[in-house]
Order: sequence, then C-alpha cells, then structure tokens
Amino acid sequence: MTENLKGSLLEKPWNQHDARDAVSGPWKGLDAWVYGYRAVHQERYIWQLMENNPLNSQAVQKLASDGWKVLLTDMEPGSGRCSDKEKIMRISANAVGYQRDESLFHEMVHAHYGKALDDNRFTNRFSYEEDLAIIEWLARIYRSDYRLLKTSIGVFNLTPQIYDKPSYLAFAENPIDFKKQYILPWGIKTKIRFSSILMHCV
Repeated sequence: MTENLKGSLLEKPWNQHDARDAVSGPWKGLDAWVYGYRAVHQERYIWQLMENNPLNSQAVQKLASDGWKVLLTDMEPGSGRCSDKEKIMRISANAVGYQRDESLFHEMVHAHYGKALDDNRFTNRFSYEEDLAIIEWLARIYRSDYRLLKTSIGVFNLTPQIYDKPSYLAFAENPIDFKKQYILPWGIKTKIRFSSILMHCV
C-alpha cells in the first residue's frame, strides 16, 4: 500500500492532497511525497521523460544556445517565472545563496520540460499542485549536483555564491577533496602543545 512507502520518513500516511505542504516542508517529506505519488501515478509521461531527458550540463547549454536567458527582477525572494514564448526565466534579484539557486533550477526545470510539468493554476486546473511538488523535487535534486550548479551559474552569467557543500565544491578556488584522507597536525613532525590544541577546540 502507498501509505507504507517511505513510511519512516513521514509523520503521517501519504496523501496526494498534501503536495503543497510537501513543497514548503523539509526535503525528506517532499522526497517521500513524490515517491508515493509516482507509485500511484505510474502512467504519467514525466517519469519516462526524466529518465530519457534529464536536466544535465548539455541540456543547460542547449537552453542557452536556444536563446533562453535569466533575468534578475524585483520580486519576492523565492519567486520566479518562466516564459516559454519569450524564452526568459525570471528570478528574484533580492534572493541570495540557496534561495536564488533553487529558484533558478525551478525555472530551468520549467524551461527544460515545458508543458510536461505545469504548476500554473490557470492553465493546469487539476494537478498544478502535484506538478509543483515534482518540479520542486527535481529542482532540489539538480541543484545539489555541484557540476551542474557550476555550469548553470556560468552559462547564465550569474554571480557564484558559496553557502553549502555543493556550492563550495562548485566555486571554491581550492576545494577540499572530501573523499581523500588528510593527515592531522599531530601526524606531522611539529611541536604543538596538547594544551594549546584544547584551547583552540573549546
């Protein structure tokens, strides 16, 4: 039963009508909601489209070569608009860090998948909240890929900002390799007093 899917991540049984709450909540709730929605609505073409046509670096570069642009406009942080006719993605000029980049990826998902995902309540009266959840889910997944983040910020001439691990890996001048094992100071022949180390760790 759907109610048991990723049940350990949910505070209550899965419900399709909780889409908007999932979008505004933490990642684990959104991830679990989309997982349940996909199990119930396997017939939707978007799942196949996601597999066959992901938003990757080549897709982002194609958006730019097709004439898509990003405009920073005076709107509430976290807001955005995507115009397929104008080929313009608008995001808030007042948003910074994660909020700006997540909004960028939300609009790029719109631009990339077009009418297959529509969270406009006026053009999609019946499932816009469900599409909003899927778009938000994809935007967060794609934004967490530091290579894709670096490509997207560069392609659309935005200012790099460092605020978490993916953005650090994307934009730091000499990022630490988190897969590499580093030698701690006491593994090197240096004269460090144990007391001074404790003082700096407090």
